[in-house]
Amino acid sequence: ATFPEWVLDLGGGTGLLSQWLKYPVLTMDISNGMIRKGRTGKIKFFGVLADMNHIPFRNNSITTILSFTALQNSSDMIQSLNEILRIIRSKGKLFLTFLEKKFPKDTFYNWMKEKNIDFQITQKVVEDIVFVTQMS
Repeated sequence: ATFPEWVLDLGGGTGLLSQWLKYPVLTMDISNGMIRKGRTGKIKFFGVLADMNHIPFRNNSITTILSFTALQNSSDMIQSLNEILRIIRSKGKLFLTFLEKKFPKDTFYNWMKEKNIDFQITQKVVEDIVFVTQMS
């Protein structure tokens, strides 16, 4: 199958997002067990074992990055955000959610402003903060 762009799911575990989207998503997770489990599933699974603080992709190589309630598990969330910025293409789309109690939204706001990134909060869902942006 061919597809126009890579979608990266950071902290995607077993690749459930690929199943849900019915689209081949590149799934990166720090857990070898999760990646191995994903490879035994029914979908074609593109799993990468790596840490969000050291994402093993070239600069400006990923068009869309999704991360659902994983960022707050990073040992250095700012470093992870910097890595996300390094690999995302210009005009790329970024969808992040994280638990506010583990990563205060003011810290995130300040980082976004410092990097001059225009962002939008789509909603607050229970404990998650949801951010959506398109890179300039």
